[in-house]
Amino acid sequence: MKKQIDELILALPSWVFLPIAIILSLIIFGVILVVNDKNPILVYHEIIITGFGSYRGLSETLTTSIPLILAGVGLSIAYKANLWNIGAEGQLYMGAIGAGIIAYEFSPTPVSLIGMFIFGFLFGGVWGLIPALLKRYYEVNEIITTLMMNYIAIHIMDYLVFGRWRDPTTFGFPFTPLLPDNMIIPRLLPGSRLHATVIIAIFASIAIYLLMYKTTEGYEIRVYGGNPEAARYSGINITKVLLLSMFLSGALAGIAGVGEFAGIHRRLTTGFSKGYGYTAILIAWLGSLNPIYVMVAAILFSGFVVGLDALQISIGLPFASIYLFEGILLIAILIREYAERVKARYV
Repeated sequence: MKKQIDELILALPSWVFLPIAIILSLIIFGVILVVNDKNPILVYHEIIITGFGSYRGLSETLTTSIPLILAGVGLSIAYKANLWNIGAEGQLYMGAIGAGIIAYEFSPTPVSLIGMFIFGFLFGGVWGLIPALLKRYYEVNEIITTLMMNYIAIHIMDYLVFGRWRDPTTFGFPFTPLLPDNMIIPRLLPGSRLHATVIIAIFASIAIYLLMYKTTEGYEIRVYGGNPEAARYSGINITKVLLLSMFLSGALAGIAGVGEFAGIHRRLTTGFSKGYGYTAILIAWLGSLNPIYVMVAAILFSGFVVGLDALQISIGLPFASIYLFEGILLIAILIREYAERVKARYV
């Protein structure tokens, strides 16, 4: 059976694997909808109309895509270097904490918002740098450290929200004070939540693409990720590759945290992220670790999520449907990865 599957894979061009993975996910999810007495054609039609077919829907799709683009592009750098960063969620939280230091520990100034982005970038980057240092000098597995550091970051946020930064006017609820107007990221479209961080996300996607495919540093990252031993023998600075990859990966997730803080919620609270750091792992692989494709994948996936969210009310679709689809899509992507490995083995 395995031999026949491998022969079929070898007969197909590589570009069809991703569309097949997506179509397979939609088919499986459609079967689940039918089992639950939902019409999959109607559901998919409503998702497209809701997520992309109106001013409000499209703006909400773009808004939802911002943290996914930033974190997903950041993760694509680490994964290209064969570094398994599972810590984008914690790096996102640390970015928000860095921005919170500017917001709540210093008096407001005309450049406070710029300072929030700088601190968010640095805090997220340093949070990604720590696992890289542990891996380089102590051979600690980065999967374990990045995953565990998510919980540390979340609990640091809880400590600040329940303690030093808690707003005394919220009757004990875990909220920080609302940001003043000069620290709020401007909205781009009237009547929507779309904020200017989307411009940073688009710019970051293009910039990281150029870094990865048009510079020496990007070439070294890709060579090390493809064959670490060959990279060592060729004289590539392994320390620079590890530290640069993980710093940039965490820094972009940190900017995503600033965007959620100052662009959406305008205050900090417990659990302010909707698991964007974890979903970004799926987005990075869905975009084949190419920053431009990751940006497109994040927008398409966000439209699907916005549509599913709206269908909770209109047809009673359970909220867990979003996570169910994520899981199905992940399995399909793993199948695609297997197909690409088989192709690479014989071609």
